[in-house]
Amino acid sequence: MRSFFVGTLVLFAIGFFGGVPARAISLTLVPSAPVVTVGETVDVAVQISGLGDGAPPSLSTFDVEMNFDPAILALNAISYGDPLLGDQLDLLGIGSVTSTTVGSGLVGFSEISLDSPDILDLFQAGEFTLATATFVAAASGGSLLGLTVNVLGDANGDPLVAAISDGSIAVVPEPSTLLLVGVAFVGAVVVRKKRWNSSVAAKTN
Repeated sequence: MRSFFVGTLVLFAIGFFGGVPARAISLTLVPSAPVVTVGETVDVAVQISGLGDGAPPSLSTFDVEMNFDPAILALNAISYGDPLLGDQLDLLGIGSVTSTTVGSGLVGFSEISLDSPDILDLFQAGEFTLATATFVAAASGGSLLGLTVNVLGDANGDPLVAAISDGSIAVVPEPSTLLLVGVAFVGAVVVRKKRWNSSVAAKTN
């Protein structure tokens, strides 16, 4: 009787502690380029990884906010879904419910899938892009990119926990602007040197 009880405890411990480990789900902001010039466009994708890839957990809903420096980056366009895999919250092509909020230095993305939990668990990829914001580099400087998660739910609507990786974008002046600055600097040095030489020659004479 005692051995049976001990064996039951061992099996319970194995099932409780040695079962399927919790997945490390991550949300990452991924710029299409870390450095751009003034006037260029740059995409920033919100990517999720660590899902089941054809097994639970899958994602059925999200509500996230991206923060940026509006003095450096100007929001130009917003899109939902993965550019290669399509919208992984609309696997059957029946549509989904999306909502976008825009403020000064902030853009919010939210989406609710209309697919069933079974479809999401069986066919959703383990890593994909949730949404993408396209910016125009408005001025030179650096912009930090921050991500805030309001809602992240699995196929049944239960909350998911994810690690967040923020990002940044550096904006540099146009090459022509840099060239003009360089020429002006060299010109100023030449003029100053000529004045110095003239001053030395006058003192010598």
